[in-house]
Amino acid sequence: MLTSEQIESYFESGYLLVEDVVTPEQLQRMQDITHEFIDRARHVTKSNDVYDLDKPNMAKMLIVPPSSSFRAKSATSPAYRGWA
Repeated sequence: MLTSEQIESYFESGYLLVEDVVTPEQLQRMQDITHEFIDRARHVTKSNDVYDLDKPNMAKMLIVPPSSSFRAKSATSPAYRGWA
C-alpha cells in the first residue's frame, strides 16, 4: 500500500522510487535480458514475432523499449514474470 506522501511524490515528480523490491541478482538478470532485447532490435528492419516496429520513434524504443514494443509471447522471460 502506498502512503499519501508516496502518492503525492509520484504526481509531483512523475515516478516513485521503491527500494529493495527486487534482489540485486534479480535486477541484474532483468537488465541482462533487456539489453539482449535491445541489442537484437538494432538489426531488425521489419516487425516480426518479437519486435513490433509499427510504433513511431524507433530510436527512442531502442534506448528504453516500452513493454508494448515487444510482442507478448517474447517478453515472457521467467525473470520478468510477476513484474509485468
